[in-house]
Amino acid sequence: MALVLNGTNDHMDQYQDKLVSADEAVKIVKSGDWVQYGEFVMQPKDLDAALARRVNGLEDVKVRTVTITMIPEIVKADPKREHFRFNDWHFSGFSRALHE
Repeated sequence: MALVLNGTNDHMDQYQDKLVSADEAVKIVKSGDWVQYGEFVMQPKDLDAALARRVNGLEDVKVRTVTITMIPEIVKADPKREHFRFNDWHFSGFSRALHE
């Protein structure tokens, strides 16, 4: 259901104007940036995969989250942590396994 104001669909039009693919969205990430993933079950799976595809073009990108519920694609793409530094601020079971 769309919110309609003054006989127009302004909010949906604005949303559509801003909507981009995950690959397009991660283009703004630069080497040295901090990226905040969602917390608990709110991990951005599509954005994580898109960021992982950029592994060879980035350095020292720090990603933080709280209690991951999956092994992030950036971790799989960069197991030696040469491009991404992944930080789980709650150290979930998945993070404990990665730590080992």
